[in-house]
Amino acid sequence: MGSELRESKVGEAKKFMIWIPILISLGALCFSIYSWHQGNKRQKYFDSTNFNIVQNLWEKNPSYTLYNESVKPLNLPPHPTYMMYIPSKLYMIFPDGSRISSLILLPVSYDMVISQIDSGKTVDDIEKSELPQNFYGKKGARDIRFSDFISKDWGNIKFQLRTYPFLAIATQVEYSYKDNPQKINQQTFITTPFNRIDLTPKEFKDLENYTRNVAYFPQNEMRLDRKKNIYDTTHTYLLTQIQQSFNNAKDDDKAKKEMYILLGVMHDTDEKYPDSKSQDEKFDSSKIGPSELNFNVITKVLLEKGLIPQDPLEPNY
Repeated sequence: MGSELRESKVGEAKKFMIWIPILISLGALCFSIYSWHQGNKRQKYFDSTNFNIVQNLWEKNPSYTLYNESVKPLNLPPHPTYMMYIPSKLYMIFPDGSRISSLILLPVSYDMVISQIDSGKTVDDIEKSELPQNFYGKKGARDIRFSDFISKDWGNIKFQLRTYPFLAIATQVEYSYKDNPQKINQQTFITTPFNRIDLTPKEFKDLENYTRNVAYFPQNEMRLDRKKNIYDTTHTYLLTQIQQSFNNAKDDDKAKKEMYILLGVMHDTDEKYPDSKSQDEKFDSSKIGPSELNFNVITKVLLEKGLIPQDPLEPNY
């Protein structure tokens, strides 16, 4: 009886040993398929063009660079136009502690760019734009400029203004590949040092319209003030402008218009409304809130898409 049991166990062991090479072969095959899939996925990523704008502001000569993460060569290096902004957030804080926020993007004059250096390449670093030392900025939360204030006509609502020490840069890049130079591709996006947000053609048009409306008051375009840091200059200007506009909005139409523009509710400056009277009439109708009339409030869209990173110390901001 004992010998029969031993023979049975030996037989089972032999059967199991037969399966070991098969299992090893199946494992090797699965690993090979997985490795091929990952390699193919990686190659597709490198072959697909993906532009980004890298900001290097924490250095002696601040700059930003158009970067292409792909290894697939283009027909020619792209040379897009950039729209630069200094971002701020305005918070309305209610007595119960709840709050809402608005994103404000004050445009920076393109004249501020000292030089543009083309690498001549179509991958990696493509084009570097150098800025004055006034744009020096650290990305840390401690370097955010912020101020609290109360407006006389807004009851118990408190306000906080935060200005961020970096740029939001939007662009529309057109390019073609060497193997098909006639086919023009396009990428449209806006970046900060923390993220890249793709924009639809309509959203990019909305951003252009927003920029024109903000520049309706020329002082909203940020320029250098001697050797002062431009983020300090922007914060001081914007704080004063908001307080004046909010305090005088009830009695002063110009202040009311300034307030609406800073909140992202805009009047139309399209060519079909060339005279100021028509613009003012168009602007008055924008009081109804977000609509196609005021470009769907693009700053609200960008805020919801996370253009400005969360404050790690106060994540609800």
